[in-house]
Amino acid sequence: MAVVIGTIIGAGVLLVALLIVFLCVRKGYPSKGHERKKPRNGSSKPHRTRPPELHLTTPPCKVYSLAELVEATVNFNEGNKLGEGGFGSVYKGKLKNDHQIAVKRLKQYSHQGDREFSVEVETISRVKHKHLATMSGCCMESGERIIVYDFCPNKSLMAHLYAPYSANHSLTWSRRMRIAIGAADGIRYLHEEAKPKIIHRDIKASNILLDAEFEALVSDFGLAKLVPAGATHVTTRVKGTLGYLAPEYARTGQVSEKSDVYSFGVLLFELISGRKPIMRGGPQGNRITLVEWVAPLLDKRRLSELLDRRLASTVKDDELYRLITVASLCVQQYPAARPTMRAVYSKLSGTPTEVPKPIKKAEPVDGPLPIAKVDYGSAIYEEDIESGREDDQNAPGTHSADVNRSQAALLVSPSTATVSPDSPRRRAVSPIKVTPSIPVRATPYSSSVGTMPLLGLSQHPPVPPV
Repeated sequence: MAVVIGTIIGAGVLLVALLIVFLCVRKGYPSKGHERKKPRNGSSKPHRTRPPELHLTTPPCKVYSLAELVEATVNFNEGNKLGEGGFGSVYKGKLKNDHQIAVKRLKQYSHQGDREFSVEVETISRVKHKHLATMSGCCMESGERIIVYDFCPNKSLMAHLYAPYSANHSLTWSRRMRIAIGAADGIRYLHEEAKPKIIHRDIKASNILLDAEFEALVSDFGLAKLVPAGATHVTTRVKGTLGYLAPEYARTGQVSEKSDVYSFGVLLFELISGRKPIMRGGPQGNRITLVEWVAPLLDKRRLSELLDRRLASTVKDDELYRLITVASLCVQQYPAARPTMRAVYSKLSGTPTEVPKPIKKAEPVDGPLPIAKVDYGSAIYEEDIESGREDDQNAPGTHSADVNRSQAALLVSPSTATVSPDSPRRRAVSPIKVTPSIPVRATPYSSSVGTMPLLGLSQHPPVPPV
């Protein structure tokens, strides 16, 4: 009997000891579901200088510490601020070796984890092209997500396009043509050769940087969304800038390469006219888009009125017509009616490329096509978009460089292209072939800055059959 009692007591002690050991081990190694959360910005708990996700096998760019970038930008001083956009603010910085950098401090997005950000950074930093702003570094520390680029001394296209009207004009016609061709080549590369392909989603004048030679560098690519090959991405949040958004993207959230093509067409009209994508010009002085302002001028063939008055003496008429034609094709309402960026680059640069397949057009006509008016009135999307102030009425052809960033409701409903009832219905056409020599006439135009001769097109090149 004593032996049995002793055995029971011994077994009980052994079980208690095993239970204590088990609890100690469990306490020392928490399960996956009970891992400690990473401290947020402002926490007193220490942060890793380099998170595990940024320890890449072959790092494509430099990983900066937050302390380095704080010192380079003087603690993100407002005096060093170069601009602010939908993804965050950009600051000018100088490293200890006197190398100048542009530091983009991204907004905080709760849905994007550290791992996702690291993968995106790795992908973007490997995209190299002469007309793309290359990422030179990054930082992910203390809740901050920062991307570093080399500093462009000539800043952005927006800074020059909307400089004060009386300022020394730096954007000559030849420079504008080079910028258009270079930007088209950069976007074409993103659509066709980047792995994976990248849809920019926010092409605008402030995202076209200019190097020391005024060559275009497309920036901010890949920050919105990387899209796998052969797929379109539907999102409930439309990322972009008012005035540049393609109708189908603003209306449904469906993005494709053709959404970028539309935005690029608006950019081309900016280069041609020197006007902002949003301006005053409606019947009651209300705001309208640049596309809405351009549409009736194209429909009535009043092409000379599209031209920035500062370019009257330097413009080449065959290039002007080519630019207007390509821009009007890019901003067609229906995505299928827009060319690819390869076709756009080919037409702008004149370089021989593989002939693209014929494009089906919703309402085909010869020459620059009439553009569908965009009515902001049916579906609402809450967005983080930018809108520019209306034109300065005392300085024709120029605009305030200030940009207000706001949460806005974007209202869009489709409409059909306006075609004059007197115009005969035309057959579908292949991309326009531009005749090198086009007769021109001088058209005087009176304005508050005096009478200036503008070059107008007296006839348009014939359209070849399909």
